[in-house]
Amino acid sequence: MDTNYGDCYALMSRHRSARARKRAVKKQQEKKLIALREKRQELWEAQYHRPWVPLAEPYQNGWKRQFVLNEAIKRTAAGPFYEALLTKINTVEYSKDKSFTVKKRKKGRKIRVPQTQELRQFYESSWNSRDCQLTAGERMLFYPREYWDKSGSAVIRYTLADTSPYVLQIRPHMITKVKLLDAQLQQDITCIANLIERNHLWPAMDRLQRSKPDYWRKYCLIDARYKNPLKNRSLSEFLQLNTYHTDDYSLPE
Repeated sequence: MDTNYGDCYALMSRHRSARARKRAVKKQQEKKLIALREKRQELWEAQYHRPWVPLAEPYQNGWKRQFVLNEAIKRTAAGPFYEALLTKINTVEYSKDKSFTVKKRKKGRKIRVPQTQELRQFYESSWNSRDCQLTAGERMLFYPREYWDKSGSAVIRYTLADTSPYVLQIRPHMITKVKLLDAQLQQDITCIANLIERNHLWPAMDRLQRSKPDYWRKYCLIDARYKNPLKNRSLSEFLQLNTYHTDDYSLPE
């Protein structure tokens, strides 16, 4: 029997198609991007955990503004309560100028306007999270307030109703310690950053990490019709919810 051994070998061998070879090349490129991202994260963590070294001569670097408790409230019985709340909602702003002003264009001219500063506000995800450190008594001082973000969507933030117990205080921003730097570590971080920026690898790395560039929208911008009011609530909070009212419906006779 005449048999074409060449055709039989071609059918029995594991030759990859053009599509499979193209897929393999893409997979290898993605593996390199993942390894590059992991290397960058490793270098960042090494830099973050570098020890701090105190300075022999501290120096001033601008000014620092933050909220402090009013002296009149501090001397009352509610002073410790508001002091504990301040540690959870305090914000800090830095400026080179003591006046804390920023440039703003108005009618074609640049003017300096006071820089606004507010206490911390909680988004719904943070407010309903179990990691929120606010107590039941502290939550009673907040109310939901609607804001409009840049995309034109309504966002709810829980804001402190009465801010009179707190006042802004400006102090010199003193640098008393610096982080011990490693020259080789800084060089490696800069080399990877230049490689990513030069080859424009940010979109591909973000797509591999989060699957979509706007991955945050499904967590922040959820339609009100699909929000679960019982999500991330403890059993005690669930039992305290007065979901059904007898005034809303009539009991069957």
